[in-house]
Amino acid sequence: MAARTLQAAVSAAASLHADRTAVVFDSGSSAHAGPSASLLYRELVQLSGELSAVFLRRCAPIHSVIGLYCSDDLLVPVWILGILQCPAAYMPLDPEAPALLSAQVMSQCGLKYCAVETRLMQQFQATLSRYLTFEVCATLPKFKLTLIHIQKLSCAKPEPGTKQDGHQEAGCGASLLESGAAHGELAYVLHTSGTTGPPKMLLIVPSLIKKMPRRLAGLLFKEHKVTVLQVTPTLLLSFGHHTLKEEVLSPSSSLRVLALGGEACPPPALLRSWKHEENKTCIFNLYGITEVSCWACCYKIPETLLRSSDL
Repeated sequence: MAARTLQAAVSAAASLHADRTAVVFDSGSSAHAGPSASLLYRELVQLSGELSAVFLRRCAPIHSVIGLYCSDDLLVPVWILGILQCPAAYMPLDPEAPALLSAQVMSQCGLKYCAVETRLMQQFQATLSRYLTFEVCATLPKFKLTLIHIQKLSCAKPEPGTKQDGHQEAGCGASLLESGAAHGELAYVLHTSGTTGPPKMLLIVPSLIKKMPRRLAGLLFKEHKVTVLQVTPTLLLSFGHHTLKEEVLSPSSSLRVLALGGEACPPPALLRSWKHEENKTCIFNLYGITEVSCWACCYKIPETLLRSSDL
């Protein structure tokens, strides 16, 4: 039976592959040159279980939400799983986000507890102290976390013309959370950017997280007869070799143009293995500068490269 939640999927994998690598972390910084850090599945499960027990003991978070204020780290999966296993939902809080935005979303969901990466505690206090007061519940050196209890949140009023004030937004958010929590379904809570008005909460339950590449292929190419598709090679490969050759790049495929971008273009030999011999789809390699979110140039891969068996 397929796992219904992320934590159940990890637990199932750990039971089968306890001594295999589950997490690899590389900071990418030359200042920390050396081998990448890693965790085995059994270490991941053990640490997350211990952290979950701490949360249950310190803040009784069952079916509620715990904030997670952190940067990239080897222990991020441990922190997330530790919250999910309570069971509780986690709300990621970006240390680089404007303080007011973070305070607004914390207020909207009535956040009571937050796990802060200990090395970021000074930054957390400096940027958010004008919007909230808190007390430290526990310092957890083993997990590089500090657990705090948020005692009071006060956010600036929204811009004139908005339909709800901060208290109304907070009440609405809290009621939504209570509704989701009542069913024990919440996995995590996200928020919109707030660029067009007060940020809105997005409540994600496990049943909404689906990966069905064959269903997507059928929806795109059988039901809607899509003619132009721009995707990353990774997404395309998720369809699987059989679906690629028999549906996406089949002789009868509706697809006229396949534009690959966002990653390195697969070599011709690999593209050729995805494409049926009688398929007429034109394949393009796109390139663009990430920071400006646009394509700067494209290259049509010649049919000779896609048909020759000598390359």
